[in-house]
Amino acid sequence: MKQFTKTMFENIKESLENQKGSSTGNFKDIIKTEPGNSYIVRLIPNTTDPAKTFFHYFHHQWTSPTTGQSVRAMCPTTWGERCSICEERIKLYKTGSEENKNIAKALKRKENWLVNVYVIKDPKHAENNGTNKIFRYGKQIDKIVNDAISGEDSAEFGPAIFDFSDQGCNFRIKVEKNEGDYPTYVSSKFLSKSSVEGLNEQNIDDVYNKAFELDKFFEKKDAEEIKKLIEQHFPNGESADAKPSAKPAQTTSTPKLVASTPAKPQVTIEEEDEEELSVAAPTNSGDKSATDKKIDDLLATL
Repeated sequence: MKQFTKTMFENIKESLENQKGSSTGNFKDIIKTEPGNSYIVRLIPNTTDPAKTFFHYFHHQWTSPTTGQSVRAMCPTTWGERCSICEERIKLYKTGSEENKNIAKALKRKENWLVNVYVIKDPKHAENNGTNKIFRYGKQIDKIVNDAISGEDSAEFGPAIFDFSDQGCNFRIKVEKNEGDYPTYVSSKFLSKSSVEGLNEQNIDDVYNKAFELDKFFEKKDAEEIKKLIEQHFPNGESADAKPSAKPAQTTSTPKLVASTPAKPQVTIEEEDEEELSVAAPTNSGDKSATDKKIDDLLATL
């Protein structure tokens, strides 16, 4: 058994300090969606800067073998910058060691979006009704939203998904469980045009003005801070450059890194992360995406 050392204690203490302020926003502002429930919301556009209506970001989360706590970090590829965590993860995978490949999977880069919503019906927390919240979602919802903005459903919805008049459309977030017992949002959809009870021209402006600054919700760590996270919570990372030894590796004294969420059904890293393995050459996030440009056009019609 490994002896508890002063270095370990200092790592624990320092990690707690690092995790304070890891977000500039309050996670209570994010609406929680639970399986077996349907939530009715209306998307809130950023009327000042339409391109910031959605915040698309990447992040990492794993359980630290040093502290046993969940470690979270925004991935610098969100801003088109190189990410040391992504690069170390790729090195681990390329060593060929099954143990290192499993560690690499735990460090998988995750993709999410944020959007402001006005809550019309929250079946679990009625106190949220009539308030602004942030909705955090993944690729399933992103497809539904993009189809409504510029895809096959755009003729039916388009600007209506941001409209707070009786010509606007609510969004029903339907949370179910799939065969693997994971939450699925594929049945979510925009509804027929309707008014929003309790809102008029005066208080609709209040809704717009109380929208959260999504691009400032998470703290952006610089390269040095990311490197520090790796040193503290990624002890196996130093083995990534080592060539496989002919002798069995001594792993009894090496803490194991585990995923912070239940493992998915067995999928090869190529199937899961084909795009991520080329992360060493990030794209320029400063350029407006087709979706951002479409949002500008849609909001101009409101």
